[in-house]
Amino acid sequence: TELDFTIFTVKGVDPKTKEKLLSAALPLSKLEPRKGQNLLTIGYGFAGNSGKNLMIDQGTDCKVFSKDSDIRYLADPDEVNPAPYKTWVFAAGCDVSHGDSGSAFVDKDTGEVIGILSTGKIPKDKKVRDQNYINKIYDTDSEDVWKELTYVVPFSKIFELMGDEF
Repeated sequence: TELDFTIFTVKGVDPKTKEKLLSAALPLSKLEPRKGQNLLTIGYGFAGNSGKNLMIDQGTDCKVFSKDSDIRYLADPDEVNPAPYKTWVFAAGCDVSHGDSGSAFVDKDTGEVIGILSTGKIPKDKKVRDQNYINKIYDTDSEDVWKELTYVVPFSKIFELMGDEF
């Protein structure tokens, strides 16, 4: 539970199919997240998505908000459906909602998956919709990034705790 992710194995795949799947897979980053790292995430979250469409966030605020290598063991800030445990996470400004958990967070510049969505502050405080507030907490390294945003389990921590060949 301190990583909040699931690994599963698909057995019985023929070698040709396996090669094809691996060639299409995005690489997993072993590097710790860096502040300002541009991200994108894709999911089927419920907020504003009554048609259950695949939603993409790659906006200017979809980036790492926590300081370089600042990974914290955080309790779930979700006030609607909180998990009963803490998880190793970094803070990101991407828009997510219930139903997006488990979505990949991809470095827009390298194409590497740097983490998996764990949780976010729900309901969002109105101040989070104010661009001035978002800019302020980003520019000042405010502790609010650990109370009001989106939280992602970094693959660097997964590799650290599970080993390089998890």
